[in-house]
Amino acid sequence: MDKKLKQSLKVAALRREMIVAWLKNGEEIKGVAEVSVDPDRVKINTIDGSIWVPIHEVERVSRIIKFQTKNQFYK
Repeated sequence: MDKKLKQSLKVAALRREMIVAWLKNGEEIKGVAEVSVDPDRVKINTIDGSIWVPIHEVERVSRIIKFQTKNQFYK
């Protein structure tokens, strides 16, 4: 796993963002990234519960970021 991927996971975990992680075996995991004390695994909270995924199995990650518009502030 490259450095940018690890950093993206760390930022997502610190911000409690939703992520999609694609594994090398083709599996796709959606959930909220969590900070982990284990440097070799990433913790993802899914609808079905928490999953610990070995870092070396993660091929790529997308962070899902929510945007707010001005209209949301004028309710």
